[in-house]
Amino acid sequence: MLTDPVGEENNTSLNEYNNQPRKEDKKVERKRVSFDIRTDLHKELKMQSILQEKNIYLLIEEAVEKYLNELKKGAE
Repeated sequence: MLTDPVGEENNTSLNEYNNQPRKEDKKVERKRVSFDIRTDLHKELKMQSILQEKNIYLLIEEAVEKYLNELKKGAE
C-alpha cells in the first residue's frame, strides 16, 4: 500500500514506500482534500507514482509547490 497516514510523517531515515530520505525530526502537517480530476490525468499520475515509487499525494504536492514558487518568482 502506498499511503502514509494523513497528518503524520514517520521519522525514519528512509521512507519505506519510496526510498526517499525523510526530513528528520520534523513532522509535516497535512490537510485532506477532495477534488475531481480528469481521468486521463489521474491515470498518468498513477503510472508516474508507480514508476517513481512515490505516493500520488507527494507528486501532487511537488507539482503544486513548483507552480506556487513560479507564481512568486513572476510577481517579483
